Amino acid sequence: MRKPAAIALLSLCAAAQTAAPSLDTLLKKSYLELVELAPGLNLPAKSIDDFRQRIEVRRKEDMDGLDAEKKRLQAEADDIHRQLAALNASASTDDAAMAKRRALLHCRLTRNQIELSQSHTERAMAIPVMYDHQLSKLDILAQWPARKQQIAAAIAAGHARVRHWGDIDDIGYRKLGQGQEGDVKLGEDAVNELRAWRMLPPDLDSRPIEAYIAEVAGRVAAASDLRVPVRPEVLATAEINAFGLPGGRLLVDAGLIANADNESELAGVLAHEIAHIAARHGDRLTKPTGSVQRMLFQGISMAADAFTGGAVGEARSAAHDYLGLGVHLNLALLGVNRETEAEAGQLGTQYLWHAGYDPRGFVRFYDRMAGQADHSATASFFRTHPPGGDRALATLSELAYLPKKEPERVNSESFVRVKALTEAWLKAHTSRPVKPQCAE
Repeated sequence: MRKPAAIALLSLCAAAQTAAPSLDTLLKKSYLELVELAPGLNLPAKSIDDFRQRIEVRRKEDMDGLDAEKKRLQAEADDIHRQLAALNASASTDDAAMAKRRALLHCRLTRNQIELSQSHTERAMAIPVMYDHQLSKLDILAQWPARKQQIAAAIAAGHARVRHWGDIDDIGYRKLGQGQEGDVKLGEDAVNELRAWRMLPPDLDSRPIEAYIAEVAGRVAAASDLRVPVRPEVLATAEINAFGLPGGRLLVDAGLIANADNESELAGVLAHEIAHIAARHGDRLTKPTGSVQRMLFQGISMAADAFTGGAVGEARSAAHDYLGLGVHLNLALLGVNRETEAEAGQLGTQYLWHAGYDPRGFVRFYDRMAGQADHSATASFFRTHPPGGDRALATLSELAYLPKKEPERVNSESFVRVKALTEAWLKAHTSRPVKPQCAE
């Protein structure tokens, strides 16, 4: 017979094993995992609010660290410029020793500027995105249990299709995005301007890859509210992103294909972009500018400064090539803001489901990108698909509302073959900028 003390000890151990995970642990889990866990946790609202404040304190501490690092690099650059000025003041022309000294200072300055731009971008993106993901996940923990009950009650009462864009059986016949035909010129003008500014990477010249992307995009578009032909093109860049422009233009980075785990993930990102096009988000947000050229110029100029830390010359060019189009485009052209991202999350999920794909494809890809340690690799993606509680809840709610059915298509032999082709092309043609080694 067990002693009472031993029984009490066993009870304490069992309770410890079943205790709710800490919020730090929970926030490391994926969005889909949190949806499963949240209803059973019964977390006090105060603990969530207190943790939200802790996150803001941590964010400020990291941003202060970023500012200190930026000042250090800028001070280093100023010192190099002072040495160059002193060298220029010492003689009218360089002798061999001076020329060697000048080449060394130029090398150091280039290395400094590349480090400044890369560090600034990685930190400026990593810190806000990391903490925005944590805040979004806190929103799920706080709001999902009640949201799940509301959804279950609406379905049980026969009101599931009364929600905003809940008429899923009328996809393709809904009054959504009327006037898409008038957006074609806006999209064409944007592509032409990007090419004129040499901001658009060249097309990836591979018929098998292009044909496959056209097939997947066409399958999703046919199951959407798009009323104009979708016109995809694959860009020769390792950037991980896709861009839906007004009027049906769909720009797909080769890096997106290489980083998707299966066809439903790839289709999920394309569905999200097609949702932006179908709902005319880009047209809606570009109205105030009156000029595609002016809008692009402002977006490119501001983003170039914001994401390169003020770097110039070779360093700025290297940062642009590395980070990709997504960190330079004006978000209005893509129809990206808090409201439209939530709507595109809902609609894109519907289109995946309607096309026979696993409707969780986009969320699964999003979860994996959020878990990437190399934030510079995902800087473009999260600038154009920013984290937010509204967008996460909209997408997850739609997954709960949609009638359950076995997905017809999660992966395919075509995807496996095209992914391998794309990975081989990227390995042969792309590389990251490397800081030069400056020999003394």
